[in-house]
Amino acid sequence: MADEGERPARKRLPGWAVAASTAAVFVVAFLLMRLFSVGEPSLAAGGCAAVSGAAADAELTALDCDDDGASFTVVSTGGAPGCPDGVYRELTSAGQHYCLMPNFKAGRCYAPDDENRSLVLSDCAADDAFRVTEVRQGATDAGACPGGNGLDYREPPVVFCVQAP
Repeated sequence: MADEGERPARKRLPGWAVAASTAAVFVVAFLLMRLFSVGEPSLAAGGCAAVSGAAADAELTALDCDDDGASFTVVSTGGAPGCPDGVYRELTSAGQHYCLMPNFKAGRCYAPDDENRSLVLSDCAADDAFRVTEVRQGATDAGACPGGNGLDYREPPVVFCVQAP
């Protein structure tokens, strides 16, 4: 009969098994975080991007919409060309077709970036710069902007009121 104060001997895992198990847990946790991470920039509709190149097959890079380099908002994606009526930028990247519109912010100035067929943040003193005075989400009438100076988009409905700085 065993003494009541004595405990049965426990078997211990070898050190290599403990280290391998710990490493496996960290690898699985890392992969799950990457798979389900929230807030990652996306090239899906509603995401934002920078464009490199002027051709229809220019390179698109997903960026956070608040990033100063995010010059476009993704309006739609698909396999076949075709954007809503209006001044959208169309391009195909990695076999996917994208319709893009500007990612303008009120109070900021923009100027043409001819090399990338884009409009980018600019110093308001630049000769070809313009200021976005207001962004009207849900609106479609650029004529309602001061002086009738605006850019309108139907999908999604938004008007950018602009003026020379």
